[in-house]
Amino acid sequence: EFDKAAYDGALKEGKTVFLDFYANWCPICKAEEPAIKAAFDELDAADAEKVVGFRVNYNDDQTDADEKALAKKFGITYQHSSG
Repeated sequence: EFDKAAYDGALKEGKTVFLDFYANWCPICKAEEPAIKAAFDELDAADAEKVVGFRVNYNDDQTDADEKALAKKFGITYQHSSG
């Protein structure tokens, strides 16, 4: 889950940040979630220390102001609605 303080800290530490813009109503997002988690599970310990991932709620009932600002910063303007 996205947490602004953790995100800002990861950037400050120079970590590679993976952002998954996700909507709880989106079937494509739900279908991709296991593969994303599996990819993180496959990282070796050294790489796992350098990479952090956040699921950023986008355009759903859980999206907060920080997540809206992040989507705007990265030009996210569309969410798939079918799978």
